[in-house]
Amino acid sequence: MKKYWKLIVISVVTCLILGFFYVKNATYSEQLPQFTIQPIEGDETVAESLTVYGQSYDGMNHIEQFQIDQKGTKYLRDEAYFTRLTGYHLKQEIDRWQSDYHHFMRGKDEDMGLFYEGADRLAYASVISSSSLIWVADTLDIHILDKETKNQRHFQVQLPNASKYWYQDIAHMYMTDNELTVIMESNYEGENESTGVDLILLTLDMETEQLVGEENLYQSTAESDEMMYEEITLHTSDQDEAHVVITKQRTNYEDEETIDGEVTDSNHVTKTDELMKYNLQTKKTEQIAIPKEMENATFITYDEERVYFADNTSSNIRIIPYHFADENVQEAWEVDVPRTQDSSWAGHATIENNKLFYLHEVYDGVQLPTIVVLDLKKEQLDYVGEVVVNKEYFDTEEIYLDQLIVR
Repeated sequence: MKKYWKLIVISVVTCLILGFFYVKNATYSEQLPQFTIQPIEGDETVAESLTVYGQSYDGMNHIEQFQIDQKGTKYLRDEAYFTRLTGYHLKQEIDRWQSDYHHFMRGKDEDMGLFYEGADRLAYASVISSSSLIWVADTLDIHILDKETKNQRHFQVQLPNASKYWYQDIAHMYMTDNELTVIMESNYEGENESTGVDLILLTLDMETEQLVGEENLYQSTAESDEMMYEEITLHTSDQDEAHVVITKQRTNYEDEETIDGEVTDSNHVTKTDELMKYNLQTKKTEQIAIPKEMENATFITYDEERVYFADNTSSNIRIIPYHFADENVQEAWEVDVPRTQDSSWAGHATIENNKLFYLHEVYDGVQLPTIVVLDLKKEQLDYVGEVVVNKEYFDTEEIYLDQLIVR
């Protein structure tokens, strides 16, 4: 026993130090702001699936990361070691895949847009450089997992015309029995300081591991200045997985000034200028003409028959359904919830099972954001909740609630 006394002492001291650290850490977390989601009206069970992710700052320095749900607040500092290393995941599928297919997920980016899950396979793709001597990302790196046998396949294909683009990224993936479809967002320098954008569809044969098809779905330029910003965006919908929708939207910044020229407020007005729908199965494109009634509206989402817009002329949230096959603008419906000042909210809302979820980020020094849920099929307000905090004096400028996740 005597010859082990040093080891025993070291072990005891180590346990005491670790115990003191975790007790102190837990005590410190209890002193931090504690948030929760409280219902205001509607179906309270909706909130059971909601999680808000946030961060706190001290000036420009990031201090804490946390998540909020009905039960309260969890700070990242209190999580297990490996969770603290990776941070909070924004999609539960990532957690499930890392648990079920740990070997396959090793070393892969935690971005849902790089994965596609089928009934029997899980696919992952990323854009890499073929050599450390070049800065251009010129290669598509593909990994396929057979979920039943756990067998993996890995192959690479060269991206066409890679030298033309200064930036390329994967916008969407889709998989059938024999083909993997990858839509690339490829950016190049346009004229007059504009950015050229190509949305390129690549078709890969998974048996031969070869690129067998290339199609430029959309080509345009996006301009920007101090008062205007254009964006080309690809949208997906769980109500119509066979299609993707491509929009070109323009955001104008409108300042309100006093007689002396002092800017008192700034409005962001986002309008959808172009709209097209692409069928991933038939590989056909359908241009959707935007009716005059939509000139002051922002695209939100779509299903198999309709596209939905948010009306920017209404003081409340107002939704306009458009049956595009027969070009019928259907009767708009409105809910008694004030529309957010920044009309680009529509493009950043989360759509799940025909419901629209939106984190209404209103910071006025006192009030924290509200959560609005709309039922697009029933055309009604489903739920309104608010984020509340336990501290009476709390500076909302120190926090940033950046994402609402529906689980």
